[in-house]
Amino acid sequence: MYGSNERTELRENSSFNPGINQNVTIKAEFRSPKKDGTGDKVLCIDILGNAGQKLTVTEWAGDSDDKIKNQLTRLRRWVKEVTGADVFPSTFASYEDMANQFCTAVNDKGTLLEVKFVYGTKGYLEMPKYDGCVRAMSNPSRLTLSASESAKLVKPTATPTSEDVIEGMDAAPTDDLPF
Repeated sequence: MYGSNERTELRENSSFNPGINQNVTIKAEFRSPKKDGTGDKVLCIDILGNAGQKLTVTEWAGDSDDKIKNQLTRLRRWVKEVTGADVFPSTFASYEDMANQFCTAVNDKGTLLEVKFVYGTKGYLEMPKYDGCVRAMSNPSRLTLSASESAKLVKPTATPTSEDVIEGMDAAPTDDLPF
């Protein structure tokens, strides 16, 4: 016999669409981003859609004051939108401490959110890296797309390299060369 006794659930869309996605929830965890579970742990924010969609945003440890400040601003926005209060601190004992406090602040709240997704330069769906890409659905000030974000709603195509151009040229020798 080939098959299964269990019936699998059909999902309409297993990934998010570019643009503003509504009615999503999040679950944060300090874990390895690798599928096999090996490697250093980082803050992973799983964005979950109501049709089974999932996209993970990874917040790596910052290596400069500016990157850490920007990261804390983004995380503070997440906490404010999920909890309804600006309660995320600005200093922590370590990166791991920051990640664990973030997880405690946002997990199991059940807040419905709307988030922006655009295509990055490599063609992967991602959240813009600045503050203001997430809002609570109950927030009267809803998300909008700027002109530059609207341009990133179409998946970029691969640009030909110089090697591709050379391979595509007709390199057969001819007698009509000018020299």
